[in-house]
Amino acid sequence: GLIIWVSIPFVIAFSAGTFAIFYGVLFFLNPPELKIERAKTTGMVRDLIDGFQYSFSHQGISFLLISLSVTALFIRPYIDLLPGVSAQIFDLGAEGLSILLAATGLGAMLGAIWLAQRGRTDGLTNIFTWSLLISAISILLFIISGNIWVGAVLIAIVGFFIVLGAITSQTLIQSAVDTGIRARVISITMVLAWGLPAVGALGMGWIAEFLGLPFTLALGGALTVLLWLWAHRTGKQLAPILEGSLDP
Repeated sequence: GLIIWVSIPFVIAFSAGTFAIFYGVLFFLNPPELKIERAKTTGMVRDLIDGFQYSFSHQGISFLLISLSVTALFIRPYIDLLPGVSAQIFDLGAEGLSILLAATGLGAMLGAIWLAQRGRTDGLTNIFTWSLLISAISILLFIISGNIWVGAVLIAIVGFFIVLGAITSQTLIQSAVDTGIRARVISITMVLAWGLPAVGALGMGWIAEFLGLPFTLALGGALTVLLWLWAHRTGKQLAPILEGSLDP
C-alpha cells in the first residue's frame, strides 16, 4: 500500500531493507549442527539426480511435489497477474493493486502465525490437501466478486491457505526425508516453489491474451479443484508416512 503515498523506488528500497534484516537474523542464529555420515559427493549434477530419484521414489514426498507443482502453475501466478486483475476486473490502478497485495500479505501472515502456534505435525497432511481446495474456490469467488473490498477479503483467504500449503508441505517433507539427503530434496522443492510460479504466470498471461484474464484465472482454479479430488484421497492414505508413524 506504500506506493499510493510514496515513490516506487522508496518502496523497493524499503523492501530490500526488510530482507537485509531477515538475513541479519539468520546470520546470528546458531543452531546445533548434526554430524552426518554420507558418501562422498560425486558432483552437483549427480547430487541433483539423486535428489530427484529419491523424491519421486518416496510415496509421500512425490505426492507433495506433484501437488505443489500443480498449484505453483495454476494458483500462485495470480500474484503476478494482480496488476491486470486490478485494471480489468475492478477498474482500478495502483490503488487497487496495493489493496490486493496488502490483503494477500495479511492473509499469508495470519496463516503463518496460526500454523506456528499449532506446533505439531499430526494433521498437517489434511491441512495441506484442504488448502488446495479452499484457495482454488476463493480464487473462483474472487473473480466474480465485482467489488474490491469483497475481493480483498477473498484474496486474503487465498494468501492464508497458500501459505498453509507451503509451510505444511515443507514441514512434512523435512519430517519424512532421510537426513543424509535432506538438503538435496529441499533444494528441489525450492526450485519448484520459486521457478514454477514464474512459468505459470508466463503461460497464464499468454492464455489471457486470447481468453481473457478472468477466464484464465478461473481455469487455473478449476484445474486445482480437480487436483484436490485426487490429492484429498491420496493424502489420507499417505498421512501416516508423511507424519512419521510409518516408513515409506
